[in-house]
Amino acid sequence: MKRATAKQLEAIKHGVRAAEEAFENELWHLRDVSQENAHKQIYDVPMYQKRERLLHSLSTWGRELGLIAARWLAEFYDLANHHGHSDALTFAKSQVDKMLSHHLGPRDDPAGILSWIAYVCEGQENFDARDQERWNAPSWISEQSGLAPAPLLSRSSRYDPLETKQIVRKLYKLVFFRLTEALDDAALRLRVRMAKMSVSTLQSQRGVTSTRRKVDVRKGEIANLKREQPNISAEKICRRLDRQQDRNPAFRPLASWEKKARTRLWVSILRNPKTRNALESYISKIKT
Repeated sequence: MKRATAKQLEAIKHGVRAAEEAFENELWHLRDVSQENAHKQIYDVPMYQKRERLLHSLSTWGRELGLIAARWLAEFYDLANHHGHSDALTFAKSQVDKMLSHHLGPRDDPAGILSWIAYVCEGQENFDARDQERWNAPSWISEQSGLAPAPLLSRSSRYDPLETKQIVRKLYKLVFFRLTEALDDAALRLRVRMAKMSVSTLQSQRGVTSTRRKVDVRKGEIANLKREQPNISAEKICRRLDRQQDRNPAFRPLASWEKKARTRLWVSILRNPKTRNALESYISKIKT
């Protein structure tokens, strides 16, 4: 696809700034609310339940991040599309990816995930964002920790910062899965929307009305039969159509044939000299 022109990008730029600010505010509001709620759910439960609660809270946060990101994907798409961007969907995805990467951090060093988990484990009073690089995660955070009881803030039952980061990178996958799940669904909806718009534009250019053409089930059935059995005879096709019209009147022969042959049966119309050639021609012209 063609790249957006400098004029188009300039027109988009002003709206993007406001959109990015609103998007970022939503992300930070969700972070504040979600990590506080997660800390409350984890703090008072027995040690063997803490990791399960943390995973559930991470999954919920990831899903809610995805819902926000999906909505802003559509906003950026509409903004770019309104100003005539030649590839609005790619532009929208790049904007959302940039904001999420800034908020969560890259996959190999997800600082945003690390600080969220540290806050959830420690609580507001004990969490220091400036010291998160040296944070020691509690032993229960790892799936290999077992059920051995340990105080939440006991430094003797914690991982060192390097081990902590390795564990956080694994937990990031859970957030990323929920997040991308929602974004992929949103992108698919936008592609469907784009396809419908393209069809609508093409129809208007050709002067086609919006009224749907009626599907001819007879032709569809004949095409299927010819595709499944390339050498099928006209008589076998007619027998099949006769069985079909017993269940569905839409499979009746053409009215002109019924009138000439004085019957509604496909096989009888095929055998009648007055209608045989027309029916055989009708069947032969249907492509698979």
